[in-house]
Amino acid sequence: MAENSVNGMNEPTGVFADTEGRLGVSENGNRRGTRFDPAASKPNGAPADGVLGQVNFTTAATIPTQSGVSSVLGLAVDAGGTVFICDGSSRRVLGSRNAATKASCAPADFVFGQADFDSASAGINNQSFITVFASAVNTAGRLYTTDLF
Repeated sequence: MAENSVNGMNEPTGVFADTEGRLGVSENGNRRGTRFDPAASKPNGAPADGVLGQVNFTTAATIPTQSGVSSVLGLAVDAGGTVFICDGSSRRVLGSRNAATKASCAPADFVFGQADFDSASAGINNQSFITVFASAVNTAGRLYTTDLF
């Protein structure tokens, strides 16, 4: 198991690449998403350039907040640069607009699946999830998620 750091990964669960060559990796063990700008020009072992879902590279908070996720089971990016993080055990998807241009550790801009950033209520209906496992964005900009229960 890797430690929480700018150079270490722990249980990677998903990956995305955007049109600018950035690589994003979801890490369930470190409870975060990491970003590498641009990935193809980096040497082996290069550190990540940004982190989403935690307040820094070395903390792995477990309480759902606007800046903290409890489990990162997947992530996706749309053509406009919005990154969606699947926070499985908190039953939500966090969205961060223009994630590549934001400061590392910036809080999420919006949430799907919960009434607010700090909730983790359960229930099956058209506004909630049980366990968000993965997401994808189609060419029309629609977000699709899987809900595992």
